[in-house]
Amino acid sequence: MRFFTFFQNKQSESRVITLKVDVIDPEVLAKCEKYRYVNLWIKPQSSQIKIFAPNTIGGSGFIGLVPSEYDMRIKQHLSNNGSKSYEAKIQNILANTCTITIQLT
Repeated sequence: MRFFTFFQNKQSESRVITLKVDVIDPEVLAKCEKYRYVNLWIKPQSSQIKIFAPNTIGGSGFIGLVPSEYDMRIKQHLSNNGSKSYEAKIQNILANTCTITIQLT
């Protein structure tokens, strides 16, 4: 089970969500680089929003799940503004931790 620590960046209002993902698969972490974009994928007929490492396919780059407390906010934003109306980037990588920022554009 993955452990997440969540906090919101108050300076950028409610359009920025920052997620600290712990206990990442070392192989996935090796594919990640600071300031690279990650992909969000909404599982059809599910409330889950998955986070994937850049340049991975077929589920091989699974980093973690967006916590359920942000699901509706992100889904509503994407349905109102289009599926590419976000920027999700890796902000930091330390040992087995990855910090990701999701900017709703």
